[in-house]
Amino acid sequence: MVRPVAVAWLAAASLVAGQDRSQKDRLKALRRQRRDPSPSAALAARQRNATHQSSRTRAWPPPRLLEPLLPATVTRHVWAGGCCGLGHRTSRLMKLYVYAVSRGRHVLVDWGACVGTGVANLYAALFQDRTELAAVRTGKVPQAIRAPDCPDGTCASKGSWLDIGKRDGSFFPNEPPEEWLPPGVRVGHKKGDASHKNMFQKEWGMFMVHGAVLPYAEHFAAGMVAALRDEWRELLDDFIQKEFHRGAPPRGAARRGPHDRVHVVGVHFRLGNGEKFARMPTNHTHVVLRAAAGVKKVAAQLGYDRFRVLVATDDPVALEILRKHTDLDVFAREQWRPPAGAGIVFSSWRVKEVDKDKSVAAQKEMTGSADACLRNSADMLIDSLLLGYADALVLPVPSTFTVLPKVMAHSRGAPYCAFLGETWHAAGLHEEPIAMTCFRKDAKTGHASDWTVAVEPQGRASALGATFWH
Repeated sequence: MVRPVAVAWLAAASLVAGQDRSQKDRLKALRRQRRDPSPSAALAARQRNATHQSSRTRAWPPPRLLEPLLPATVTRHVWAGGCCGLGHRTSRLMKLYVYAVSRGRHVLVDWGACVGTGVANLYAALFQDRTELAAVRTGKVPQAIRAPDCPDGTCASKGSWLDIGKRDGSFFPNEPPEEWLPPGVRVGHKKGDASHKNMFQKEWGMFMVHGAVLPYAEHFAAGMVAALRDEWRELLDDFIQKEFHRGAPPRGAARRGPHDRVHVVGVHFRLGNGEKFARMPTNHTHVVLRAAAGVKKVAAQLGYDRFRVLVATDDPVALEILRKHTDLDVFAREQWRPPAGAGIVFSSWRVKEVDKDKSVAAQKEMTGSADACLRNSADMLIDSLLLGYADALVLPVPSTFTVLPKVMAHSRGAPYCAFLGETWHAAGLHEEPIAMTCFRKDAKTGHASDWTVAVEPQGRASALGATFWH
């Protein structure tokens, strides 16, 4: 018997308009305010003029998503800080972007330093500025911050603006405001799922693909791709070129049909590498193999004759399990990884709950130089973006790391499947099917649909050992 899905799909969500004009009209009004030239317009022009290769980064984002929603002339700023992991930073920043842009404000971003190095703001080291999102500048040259209460509307530095920003609700060192949704928008829940609201919103991030929120969220995601600094964009493009098409028939060879090309199914495993957190599964092997079964089921439903499995994970044990116990064509980006049990947290590179000696050693290795810290930080970001370029996603464990990829997938019309509501803690979980819910937006109509897949347990005690599933 299939376990019921604990969280309702957003198609059942209610939208309450509290203003006279719709969100569509609001976006049109924002576009009419644009004043070129602007940094985002320049980025869009550069992308339009780029050579059209087979790289998916040339196909998405489309130019329409690179046109700024706000005018280049700044009237007011919101300050976005950064905390904790990469998923925390990108998902919180996406919410704050929705909050700010839907209210006519620009965003300044400070993700903090690569701890122990001379890199003062990781966001500035990874991204170029765009119209609505710019990095906080530190050092000898102060960056003007706009706010109505500043002298003549401009404060010369963070220090002079900080008190004002706190008073008027423009300073957010970590979490976005509770009312981050666009003005007049409320997303409702089906009766009975209130206990999952926090996880649904914060960890799965499904609210970002709500019809009234997606236009802002996909602009944010598109801007993140377009604003990547050249060195990181080249790494992203190069990996897609080399690995996403590996195993394809020679150029000019006869094709069997439209599904003959090699597809890529992206999977993300949030296992912790020794870190203690509420969502940590009790049996990593079970989660990994159940996700593998989900990959095969989804690939079959989508008609993928040939496919590869891109794995992004915080614990390389997931790759080991897949390669040892499945016949899937698994691949991942070569990158620095901490030793087993050391944990990993973006930029601070310390996890208190794990083996202290291992964690400290990993931190020293990670931050041995600014170049090492930046490259290893960029590896995480590139993994997230690569998931967003996959043909389909299978996501077993809730994680803010996949909020950005889900928005990219939804914008592109790529399906993404998640074990919503599954905690991976229940006794006897290995003995019964589990429901996986898949979502997809039709690229032509813009309408979203969802369907449920029953994923059977994998392996038998006689084949994998009596204690394998326990």
